[in-house]
Amino acid sequence: MIKMTRLRLINWHNFQDDTIDLKNITYLLGVNAVGKTTIMDAIRYCLTTNKDFNTAGNKKSGRTLLGSVHQKQRAEDSYLRLGHTVSYIGVEFRDEAINKTFVIIVRVESETPKQDLRGVTQDWYITKPGYCLEDIPFFTTVKEGKRPTSRDAFKLDNKGMDRASNQTDARKRICRILGIGDSESPIGKKFNEVFHMGTSLEDIKDIREFIYTYILPEPEVNIEFLQKDMQELERLQEILQEAQEREKLLEQINERIIEAKERYAKVKVNELLVAYAEYKGNEEEHQENLQLIEQYKSSIEVHERKISELSQKEKEAAELLYQAKKAAEEDEDNKELTALQKENESRKTSYDTYCRQAAIYENLLSELKSLGKKLSKSGITCEWDERILEDINATEEEHLSEIRAARSALNAIRESIKDKDADFRTHIRELETTIAELESLIAELSAGKMPYPKEALLIRNQINEAIMAENKAEDARLLCEWLYMNDDSWQDAVESYLNTQRFNIIVAPENYLLAKKVFVSLGDSVKGIGLVDTRKLNGTQQKEEGFRYLRDTVESENVHAKRYVDYIMRGVICCESADELENHKKSVTRDRLRFQNFTLQRMSKQEHYIGVDAIQKRLDKTKTELASRQQELDAIKEQKMAFDDVSYSYDKFTSGDKFEQMEEYSESREKAIGIQLDIEQTEERIEELTKNPILRAMFNHVSECEENQRKINDEVT
Repeated sequence: MIKMTRLRLINWHNFQDDTIDLKNITYLLGVNAVGKTTIMDAIRYCLTTNKDFNTAGNKKSGRTLLGSVHQKQRAEDSYLRLGHTVSYIGVEFRDEAINKTFVIIVRVESETPKQDLRGVTQDWYITKPGYCLEDIPFFTTVKEGKRPTSRDAFKLDNKGMDRASNQTDARKRICRILGIGDSESPIGKKFNEVFHMGTSLEDIKDIREFIYTYILPEPEVNIEFLQKDMQELERLQEILQEAQEREKLLEQINERIIEAKERYAKVKVNELLVAYAEYKGNEEEHQENLQLIEQYKSSIEVHERKISELSQKEKEAAELLYQAKKAAEEDEDNKELTALQKENESRKTSYDTYCRQAAIYENLLSELKSLGKKLSKSGITCEWDERILEDINATEEEHLSEIRAARSALNAIRESIKDKDADFRTHIRELETTIAELESLIAELSAGKMPYPKEALLIRNQINEAIMAENKAEDARLLCEWLYMNDDSWQDAVESYLNTQRFNIIVAPENYLLAKKVFVSLGDSVKGIGLVDTRKLNGTQQKEEGFRYLRDTVESENVHAKRYVDYIMRGVICCESADELENHKKSVTRDRLRFQNFTLQRMSKQEHYIGVDAIQKRLDKTKTELASRQQELDAIKEQKMAFDDVSYSYDKFTSGDKFEQMEEYSESREKAIGIQLDIEQTEERIEELTKNPILRAMFNHVSECEENQRKINDEVT
């Protein structure tokens, strides 16, 4: 069993910092305004997040959360805590099953009494078992004394206290730790309702309803919540198993650490022995190294003499190479050849740059053409002359002009694309809403429930409850529940003529006054639904021979329902064509044309509610409409996907600097072609010069000198 043991209130209305012990039975005694109701409000607010304050003392009280935090007085706008205030409510419990206490706390932080409640910080905290009120860091010690702990510092070591993410999460955590289960389960909802009723001392208006609702019924098994609890239990079992496995693993690790320490000590001893052996070995090796050093010194002297000789040869080879290159450089043909080669290298660099730019231009032009086709296919007109952009013979000014025209055309359709995207989204949202409504309607119809107006159902059910309370059988029904058609071809006309009167309530004459009392008590909630006074209905209605009356197409097993229908549709004659309507004071056709009061009207088409097969007809019709709407939604989504591709391509092309690149590179193709011609002409002259025999002999001599120098360098290396 879990028992509430203590309550601590800090800066809560007239309580500054007080702790109250609670027993199995605790009496709160005192004069008015001493704080009895304030204690009840605090407990209810902390455990249920309910802010319906002071209902136990005064149901019309204007007490609020900010009033409790800032200590509002009875005088208008009079507060004793005017500035920044932090309030705490802490409720301590003891779980007798484990003999440990835990605490549920709510922390409220407000700047001023007039602050908008949305800006007020409300946090719920729940400790783990093993903590009591004295463990909670309500205050922080400062030089001036103590002050309430800040929100960030309000915590326990070792994560001993959790903060709920919101009020819904708080209710779930509180119900769970109190052993109630999920706050949204039937028992969780009853806890919050009954706890509120008990702490606010509300009167039980209907003791019979209270017993049936909160005491007698067996708890219903909610499969969804049961599955959630099972999943939570399985998760906890997995965590427990994992913890046990980790404990075993830690034991193994500890054993291995001890074993490793023992081995480490042995290794250290062995290392010392090895180091001593190495020391002895190093003495012998030192003597051998001294002998090798003497040998290396002799070898170095030989190599130094050899390097000196090779260095002299290298100088002579370098001088010969210098003289050969100087002679070649001073030749006029060689100077021309060198200049042409450098010039061509520069041209090739420019040629490569222009080729890359031309490729970028071609790719951008291809993207632009593709975007134009997509826009045209989606019904958005965007015009520019692609032939000019592709024409290499067009002038630079023509290229630039057409690129700018394309940019202007794309900018002009930006809003059209946004509008079309918004239209798609709106249409899809409307269809999804309609489909959801149709699916809900199909579920009701499949369960045998006709979607009557909720006002009509409210009146009918309330009247039947009142009748049953007097030990009578249920009697109230909607008019359409009593009716059926004997000629289905006139059902549209009957449904439209009766319109909302189909939902008027029919009761037996002896129950009318009781029903009227209930009807009047419901006030405006009845809206347009009526209660028929069946006491004054009679079955005598005059008929003219030779005519068919609309009332004769409807029948009922209830004599009062039939009399009421006959009264509403009295004198209304069925006409086979519109030409006959004006021959009678009141008349209708099958297709809902009505002539009455010298006025011809087309009655609006109504859903069918009359007849034993009305539900099936409505179900079939709704399923057909759902299939049609679903097909329409699939088609619109497919169109939306295609348009998304167009919109993506448009944004991708227009959001960057692609038009600037096209303007910059529009002439790159022509420039690359011109440079290529210059390169070819220069290559011909270079080839001509390289065939000169004098130049070839000079080049060969330079090559021989370079080869001789390379051999000497290799030998030195």
